[in-house]
Amino acid sequence: MSGFRALQHVGLAVLRSPASRLGGLVRLGRGGAQAALGAYTQKRNCSFKSSDTVEFPKDGKQLTQVEMIKLNKNASEFFSQGNFMDAIDAWEAVAQSDQHAKDSPTLMSCLNNLACAYGEVGNNAKKLKLLQRSSAIVERVYGKEHPQYGMVLYNTACAKEELGCYEEMKTLLEASLEIHEKKFHHKHAKVGRVLLLLASAYGHLGMYKQQLETAQRAFDIIQKHCGAEHIQTTIAMLTLGRACGANDNPTQQLRLCQRAYEIQEAKLGTVNPQLALTLIDLATAYGANKEYYNQKECLEKAIELQQRAFGSKHVHLIDTYIALGDACANLGEMDHQTHYYLEAYRLAKKRFEGKHIAIGAAATKAAYAYVLRGNFTKARTHLNEAAQIINASVTEEHAAAGELKRVTEILQKEEQEARAEREK
Repeated sequence: MSGFRALQHVGLAVLRSPASRLGGLVRLGRGGAQAALGAYTQKRNCSFKSSDTVEFPKDGKQLTQVEMIKLNKNASEFFSQGNFMDAIDAWEAVAQSDQHAKDSPTLMSCLNNLACAYGEVGNNAKKLKLLQRSSAIVERVYGKEHPQYGMVLYNTACAKEELGCYEEMKTLLEASLEIHEKKFHHKHAKVGRVLLLLASAYGHLGMYKQQLETAQRAFDIIQKHCGAEHIQTTIAMLTLGRACGANDNPTQQLRLCQRAYEIQEAKLGTVNPQLALTLIDLATAYGANKEYYNQKECLEKAIELQQRAFGSKHVHLIDTYIALGDACANLGEMDHQTHYYLEAYRLAKKRFEGKHIAIGAAATKAAYAYVLRGNFTKARTHLNEAAQIINASVTEEHAAAGELKRVTEILQKEEQEARAEREK
């Protein structure tokens, strides 16, 4: 899980994440389709320039040690700017250099960073391969009981989540947890952050009792380590809130989300775009409590914060537009609902390359918008586009796949009823 999404998607201190991703202690996922879609990325339109930038060599094996260090620095800067394709080019050159020893720490770091970058552009299969390669090196150097190996398991679990492989995600995290509990105290902060992601895995699998127990344990650890009003504690608070919602306690879910937002607003300021992510969680909690006007208001505020910080065409708006469309549906505002779904799709098509899962998810919502408008031809076109992307990208358990199935069934029913009406 992109610049200001760092609060959302920073996990264990990965072997060496880009500097822009190291600010947090734990990973915040919003659950459902929002979290499963993973981080977003822009099309390649690099505006970053530096006097210290190294030209990518035609043959990466000819890099000197100094050039390799500079390229690695350039890649981190590209990544922090959101220019993920250029970051990939730079890290690929570093990874292919013959300056590395067989199992060098630099290579391990580079492979991990490169995996993060491929994840940002939606190539989760490539991300997983790189993590597996990194895992093999870590295993040779440190062994399977070292915390570094536990980190690799954690990062691989993140990739599995993005692919919808939730059972594998859970297995990896349980193994990572065992390593961390053995090497650190069972109430250590590093144990807490593994527990947070494990709670999400349990939620994906419908293991809601385990989700709540794990989220509560993670919250207790992180609150004790960081303090009651620390930003990282609010992230654990939101995870616990989602677990409460999954266990039919929307009142507690809302209370926790409200408190998390209050703390973040006081710490970060009222116009910080990171608040938008928490506002989406808060909106979900309001929706669970049938407070639909408050739900809509939170999402409108989130969009305002994101537009102020990033502009009107930034990829962070896509999730928020979809969520706002859902909120409008709760209020019976069909025109607004379809408008926001189509706006999300248009933005996804502009800002993403290739068959990114976010395009597939947005296309599903666009298809539903056209179903509601009675334009079944356009709905079918968008649904076919969504199916091509989603079926090739994630498992059937993924939230995007579930939404695709739901909308497909709705369209089929509407088409059948329309045919029956014409035949009368």
